[in-house]
Amino acid sequence: MRSVWITYYELQAFTGKYDTGGDFYSAVSKAFAQLQRRGFTAVTVQVHPCADAFYRSKYFPVSVYCFGKAGGELKYDPLELLCKAAHENQLKIEAWFNPYRVSQQDKIDKLSDDNIAKKWYKEKNGNVVIVNQKIYFNPASKAVQKRIVAGVREIVKNYPVDGIHFDDYFYPNLDDSKAETWFDYPEYQAGGTSLSVAAWRRNNVNELVRGVYSAVKSIRPQALFGISPEGYLPVSYTHLR
Repeated sequence: MRSVWITYYELQAFTGKYDTGGDFYSAVSKAFAQLQRRGFTAVTVQVHPCADAFYRSKYFPVSVYCFGKAGGELKYDPLELLCKAAHENQLKIEAWFNPYRVSQQDKIDKLSDDNIAKKWYKEKNGNVVIVNQKIYFNPASKAVQKRIVAGVREIVKNYPVDGIHFDDYFYPNLDDSKAETWFDYPEYQAGGTSLSVAAWRRNNVNELVRGVYSAVKSIRPQALFGISPEGYLPVSYTHLR
């Protein structure tokens, strides 16, 4: 497998430039044809970067990175056309899905009104938290896990993707020595677990992964579900550029 990762901001360069599905498809298909000629076999496209969507969804709003407005109109369906262009150019396509990240800023009001994260935050139910000046879904929340699994199931059911891909977005960094700073301390206490907080958090992730895997395989057994590890650049990287 030789895959090219296409980030949301790279995808934005296409959706921001092309107002019609036909023009978008032509440009993407041309790019995919070049990849295929160069020996690549797959594309991994970030279509769910921040509790949002580059596709038609009943669970998440249209991404601000898609057509410039969070929760705006979907002029055409990028994922539908990406799947078509990939398969016509003999490439597999994975839908890259960020499970917990809601926003890279801490401004709740900038979320669209139809974003479940905005509703949950205002209800103060613990499903959405602001940590390190960023907004996250709370991985300890069963409602969050259910919503993420439903979002993945929706993609696999409605689009001919060959796989679902998570990257390394899990818990935000926390100081485990200071329980008073944990956003998930109430859930940890209420659970009555004998696990350490680190093991408990890992188990929350395990439960989500188990649910997503089951959802993917129940709809399309041949589809893949995978998670990439967190990557670190070598210290010498700056000297190689």
